Amino acid sequence: MDRVYASTLGEQATLALISGVSNVVYGIRHGRVVNVNLYDAVNKTKQLDPEYIHMAKVLA
Repeated sequence: MDRVYASTLGEQATLALISGVSNVVYGIRHGRVVNVNLYDAVNKTKQLDPEYIHMAKVLA
């Protein structure tokens, strides 16, 4: 499924470039492709799930 998502996002990004759209990034939210302002994507912070942090430490 990751390959499908990657291909879908790549297609959207390419179509955006062809159309002259800039300063956006694409992602998947609730199973749909969404575009997000690049500034918002870079500056918005999220709290990481402590379970993911633990898993990363175990796997490191």
